[in-house]
Amino acid sequence: MNGPNEKFWVEIDLGALRCNIRAVQSYIGPKRDILFVVKSDAYGHGALEVVRAALAEGVESFGVATVAEALALREAKISETIILLQPPLPYEFGDVLAAGLQPSISDFATAQRLSALALGLPVHVHLELNTGMNRMGFDPATAIEEILRIAALPDINIAGIFTHFRPVDSNPADFDKPIRQYNSVLAEIAARGLPVPQRHAASSFSVLHCPEAFFDCIRPGLLLYGGFNGRLSAAGLQTKTVMSCHCRVLFTRRVKAGEWLHYGNTYQALQDMKVAIIAAGYGAGYPKSLSNVGEVLIDGRRAPICGVVGMDMTIVDVSAIGEVGTGDLVTLLGADGDDQITAVELAEKSNTIPYEILCRLGRNLPRIYAYPEIHPRHEKENVGITTA
Repeated sequence: MNGPNEKFWVEIDLGALRCNIRAVQSYIGPKRDILFVVKSDAYGHGALEVVRAALAEGVESFGVATVAEALALREAKISETIILLQPPLPYEFGDVLAAGLQPSISDFATAQRLSALALGLPVHVHLELNTGMNRMGFDPATAIEEILRIAALPDINIAGIFTHFRPVDSNPADFDKPIRQYNSVLAEIAARGLPVPQRHAASSFSVLHCPEAFFDCIRPGLLLYGGFNGRLSAAGLQTKTVMSCHCRVLFTRRVKAGEWLHYGNTYQALQDMKVAIIAAGYGAGYPKSLSNVGEVLIDGRRAPICGVVGMDMTIVDVSAIGEVGTGDLVTLLGADGDDQITAVELAEKSNTIPYEILCRLGRNLPRIYAYPEIHPRHEKENVGITTA
């Protein structure tokens, strides 16, 4: 047996995360910043640990969804820029102002209320344009007049104007129209004499496929977590997997040909086989949709899932692996030997997206952090393993 004293856990490699940040910084060039998206507890990786690692690489801006996420970072003494990518509700305005958060805004009324509460302190806001997502944001046809009205409000400083592109895993040409809409609004702002604030539009997919969307700042999430591994990426940009997921073998047994495995009649042994019962299940975020289609790695070899994924136990076929026993390490996400299972693979087999895979596993399981070696240009950091 090796590894931590857990039955089912994820490991977060903060050294890999920092390598990914440096790779992306090099790819976009020194004149552009990174607004690192750490919402949903940094996609299950642990927001505070991720932010601290990113700060060591010079990242100074972070995007969250909720005020609660932002306040948790402030309480942990994170003083850098925190942008609320989800607009706050009126009852949250006091916290937004007190914590110095930068809210995204999609309507004049929100800006007006914040202005009335500011009491002489500047409120830095980011205005969102709707370029086809049809979720949040000002419509381009009316955006200019709304932006002018907001710019005239006391204590409101327009720190950024951004958009969120709809195309994901689609034809990169689909970016052409939204980029034209976005650029048109920015050009009109400049023509009206308003200083053009920070421009940000590119999420992870855009970074890989649409350099025209880089502007002043990019807004990656999944890319920095290595969640695109297993899929073709931009030439010259290689990232490392940050999260891996492991469990233990609980028991092994022999099954005769014709016998059924686990709940229901979904898997019948076609021949005598050896199976392992592993400590993984949907109760802690491992997708039930991987029943009969997923695979795990044991001793560097693939073991197919036999039958349904249970709440806390799943059966895999280890007939071809050799000696497998109680307590052996099982890799559900990540590398073992020369093989690896990526979030992309798990997502495709379970009919979802890599974002959901990482969030579900990372937020439901104990997290083991691996810290990088000390980098000469940064202050001394702890090196070791901790459990969150």
